[in-house]
Amino acid sequence: MAPSRSSSALPVLAERWVAPVGRDPALLYLEGLAPSGRRALRVGLERIARWASGGVLGWQEFPWHRIRYEHASRILAWLRESCRTPATANTYRAALRGVLRQCWLLGELPAEEWQRIQAIERVRGSRLPRGRNLEDDELAKLFAHLLSEGTVVAIRDAAAIAVMVSSGGVRLDELTGLTLDHYDPGERAFRLIGKGNRERKVWLSDQAAEALADWLRLRGPLPGYVFLPVARDRITILHGRRLAQSTLREMCARRARQAGLPPFSPHDLRRTSISRVIELSDLSTARDLAGHVHIDTTAGYDRRGEESRRAAARRIQVPYRRGAER
Repeated sequence: MAPSRSSSALPVLAERWVAPVGRDPALLYLEGLAPSGRRALRVGLERIARWASGGVLGWQEFPWHRIRYEHASRILAWLRESCRTPATANTYRAALRGVLRQCWLLGELPAEEWQRIQAIERVRGSRLPRGRNLEDDELAKLFAHLLSEGTVVAIRDAAAIAVMVSSGGVRLDELTGLTLDHYDPGERAFRLIGKGNRERKVWLSDQAAEALADWLRLRGPLPGYVFLPVARDRITILHGRRLAQSTLREMCARRARQAGLPPFSPHDLRRTSISRVIELSDLSTARDLAGHVHIDTTAGYDRRGEESRRAAARRIQVPYRRGAER
């Protein structure tokens, strides 16, 4: 049962609102985002709406245009306390600011209030990096398993993993969106459009290009997506359909189990690729290949600093010997 309006964190914002057609600030904000980024920000808007209205309203019926500086300040204070990481709090803060900017553009939020809201600072702090990188021996075991299986699905999976690891960090939605006309086999390079409608080129290593060529021979020359679903018979390739991201997530979990490896995700493959580029080149090159705007984002994938700190800490001698006389 939903809480009553009396339990609202901000009672003035607990009254249901139906936006005029074409003037819904939350919808306008979300529609302006890349599809890959909408889900997390929509979740943030839903959490904000539920908290501020005491559980009465969702993001689509929440009166965003009634938010003022004092409300935004309380919402940000709540995010700071309730979110598990500063990064999550700042993601939801960005969603709130995006919607309120639309309110201002629609003439529903006074310019003075919008200026005051913009002055609210980001949540400070950081957490240790999540996820993991795959080591060379793990990748060797993984590809050995896929090659030994030799099925249509295994050849496709090997090509997808090879592209993600070799390309400098193709995102999951970018991988599923790759089309045959965007691949230059002579240059061994893909041209793709990623977040923020930014176009970039990524190159494959010789081995990754070989894995992709094996899959493309099975796939055939028909135009369309590079990576395609396979029917339940595990043989028939389903042209004209886009491979679901959930299929690739499940594939990573299943292939890890089959190869006897700790679990890994598609984003772990991206982490692995970006980390390798940083190690072999520099942050600027890694940023460009990964499709990041800010180099600080790329730096978050750099595990070399952690390795050096760990090595330094282990060199510190402590004169403790088990069984030594006291």
